Amino acid sequence: MLDKYSWVYMLSSSSRRALYTGVTNNLAERVLQHKNDVGDGFTKKYKCHRLVYYESFSYIGEAIAREKEVKAWRREKKNALIETMNPQWRDLSEGWYDVKGLAQEGQRNAERNRKVSPHPRQAGDASK
Repeated sequence: MLDKYSWVYMLSSSSRRALYTGVTNNLAERVLQHKNDVGDGFTKKYKCHRLVYYESFSYIGEAIAREKEVKAWRREKKNALIETMNPQWRDLSEGWYDVKGLAQEGQRNAERNRKVSPHPRQAGDASK
């Protein structure tokens, strides 16, 4: 029996304007990273924090091929795929995490990013 899966997933911004498609071998961990804005990239920039779709695959090669296929689709086709599983576009990861733990992880990431930032924001700088 296979107990290791790969996943293709889609995240959306709360407004549904931005949509991100990705692949991972640990869906819960990867979604948590996106929710906490770990690393710079599309999901952080466009606040794609809501898991709206996912599929599992037995082999990573299948998942990568599916991710490429979905990424090449027009937006209307992606929306239709999401709505087969999630017509209301709910956050499918809701309830997966301890909210207090999520907040603490987010705070640690924010502190880490401040320490690494080459141009830290000055206290009282209202322009940012």
